[in-house]
Amino acid sequence: MTSNDEESSVPFAKQTVEGRSTLDGSDTEDGKKKQHPHPQQQHQMYSNVADLYHKFRPRYPNEFIDEAIETSSRLRSSNGKGRILEIGCGPGTLTLPLAQRGYDIVAIDPGSGMITKAREVCQNFPNAEFHRVGFKDYVQKVDDLLSFDAIFAASSLHWAMADDEKPDTSIQKMARLLKDGGDLILFWNFPLEPENEVLEEVAKALNRPIPFYFGIYSIEEHLQNLQERVLSPIERSGYFSEFETKARTIDEKIPIQSYIGFLNTLSNYITMKDDEREVFCGVVSETLQRCGDGGENIPTSRKSMWNVCTKLSK
Repeated sequence: MTSNDEESSVPFAKQTVEGRSTLDGSDTEDGKKKQHPHPQQQHQMYSNVADLYHKFRPRYPNEFIDEAIETSSRLRSSNGKGRILEIGCGPGTLTLPLAQRGYDIVAIDPGSGMITKAREVCQNFPNAEFHRVGFKDYVQKVDDLLSFDAIFAASSLHWAMADDEKPDTSIQKMARLLKDGGDLILFWNFPLEPENEVLEEVAKALNRPIPFYFGIYSIEEHLQNLQERVLSPIERSGYFSEFETKARTIDEKIPIQSYIGFLNTLSNYITMKDDEREVFCGVVSETLQRCGDGGENIPTSRKSMWNVCTKLSK
């Protein structure tokens, strides 16, 4: 995998679901892993907070999307008329900017709430069609074989591959759906976090270790997990080229309440009891206001990354 990743000191985590690592942190407060539901249950869990997910999850910068598209010879030469399959579209976070660029999109997601929200977000774009189905159960028509110029997945391919007992099944399926020379384009938005000094104060107020919700793993360990679970199996399959990778660190101030809203889209907050979540978020909010610049905003940092590889001719 070729890479021009930027360095980042933002901590990220990996967790285990049914023996597999995933990319959303949810350690217990003593640093141990807690048992998580089957991936299909996890899909519906996120689907239940589709409105919050759409409102508070970070977007992918437009220029970052354009840079990834520019690496695809098929999309670059299509003048916005290429055909795209999006795996795990969620509430349309990436679907919308792709639809705005004119591409014909088939977007799939197993969550009913996510599909409903994505349809709403993209309601003015008839070039985007939506189906409530996971990639494992997506039954392609004969006309779909070798019909897509690119397959996109935004922070979702790890779930699609976890749904299959053998990751090779998903990889072979993606290859069958792509035209020769078509591209697999992956986007990742890693969790945003306040400055380390602020995290320390929040962790102290909560009486929890640092970091208090994304685990104890470094960015290097997190990216290694992604490499081992998703990227390397695709590169080793013989169906695709090595990935070209680009990453950037994004520093921005956001409203404290937006940060609280973001927390409520993470699995370990979704599964909290309502009264527990209310107390927890209240402590976080009060601490952030005390440690901030006296206003309603808090400085945060996050990492965005894309990976692009091309289907090889057999």
